[in-house]
Amino acid sequence: MTVQFTDHTYDNQGGVPPLGVTLQWDFGDGSTSDESAPIHTFTSQGDYEVTLSVINAPLLTEPVAKQTIHVGPPPVAIDASFTCKVVGPLTVRFTDTSTGEVTSRHWTAGDGNYTITSDPFWVYTYSQPGNYITTFRASGPGGDAPKVIHAITVPPPPIDPPVAEFSFKPTDGRAPLTVQFTDESTGAKTWLWTFGDGSTSTVQNPSHRFADPDTYAVSLTVSNGAGSDTATKTLEVEPTETPTPAQAYPPTLILYPTVSGSTVTVGGTSAAGTAGTAITRIGWDWGDGTTGDHAVPDTHAYAGT
Repeated sequence: MTVQFTDHTYDNQGGVPPLGVTLQWDFGDGSTSDESAPIHTFTSQGDYEVTLSVINAPLLTEPVAKQTIHVGPPPVAIDASFTCKVVGPLTVRFTDTSTGEVTSRHWTAGDGNYTITSDPFWVYTYSQPGNYITTFRASGPGGDAPKVIHAITVPPPPIDPPVAEFSFKPTDGRAPLTVQFTDESTGAKTWLWTFGDGSTSTVQNPSHRFADPDTYAVSLTVSNGAGSDTATKTLEVEPTETPTPAQAYPPTLILYPTVSGSTVTVGGTSAAGTAGTAITRIGWDWGDGTTGDHAVPDTHAYAGT
């Protein structure tokens, strides 16, 4: 152990002894010094009585101060070691397991981050899973220990199983019916739809056409690395509505004659029947042996009238 000694006997005189006065240090281990502020190294452990004397003249020595110095055993060199353990999602606890007195610890996480601390542990949370090379340096009275290296694998954080849920529009209708399905699951990585008619899909948000009327049990199974879940809902597809045929009716005709002498002029109005059928021409029998196929209106003159 190395100790710095300082004389304070003549502090009121600026620290300078009077002329003819010298100092004498006795370190108790056989060594002496006449300096005012000596530095002395004790090479063995033990208790040493250090004496400071003032010499006024040859062989006239006056002890002025004594102090016992305890020298303990030399510091033990550090045998550095540490452990690293995953204690939570992306979180690692580093623990110093060194022997010897450690006063300073320097850890590196292997991702560019580090800490210098006197604490014997360090809890660190990584931003990403992966493989990391971590290091540890320990320092103390016994000096600096060599660097220690550990490799650690930080696994991905655990994930929760998925929860299946979905909706669809329209919720009912007549066949053929096209339905849009929407995935509303949480935590899903894959999707499997079964539509109840023998068809399936692995699309997240499929559209499906139901050709026939029926009650369909539609299921969605979702999965991820932690498990799977299934949701099932019922879809009613009703029969196609058959339209009621329109009542058939013939076209109608209203005639009104006008007589002028022996000439008869027949006019009229008509209304269309079913499917837009209308009267455009009329077959005439005028009662005097004359017939014809003419449009409306038509004119006929009777002879001898």
